[in-house]
Amino acid sequence: MEKVNLGFAKFLQFVVIVFFTFVLAFYFGSLLLIPLAILIGIVDLLTAIGFNGVFATILGIPAVGWVCYAIYNIPSLFQALLDTGIKLYKLGTEQNKAFESISDALKPAVGDDSTAAPESAQLSEKSDDSDNDAPTNAKPA
Repeated sequence: MEKVNLGFAKFLQFVVIVFFTFVLAFYFGSLLLIPLAILIGIVDLLTAIGFNGVFATILGIPAVGWVCYAIYNIPSLFQALLDTGIKLYKLGTEQNKAFESISDALKPAVGDDSTAAPESAQLSEKSDDSDNDAPTNAKPA
């Protein structure tokens, strides 16, 4: 039953790691994709007005740069967004450490392993057989 509990704790630790990895990828990915969405919106708007797609893109890139610069100049907004991502990362690592301590508490002690005695007996039998000089992989004559 101890192995089942340990396996379940490791599985939950894996789920937490996957969840926080997804959340961080989604958070920072959305921060990177917002300017691209703005660019697509500007290009669509300019092509609806009648501009060529290439010309609309050439006009849209500086417009997106200006929007990003305006957002960057809002006092402490950029730092708040960055701090939120860092706090998400720290929360994920803390939860991972909590599950690691739980799984360490569930691991059986090294001396309490019931399979340790038969393995040591097998090792002593192998050491007695190794006294002869014949190689173990030699073919009989």
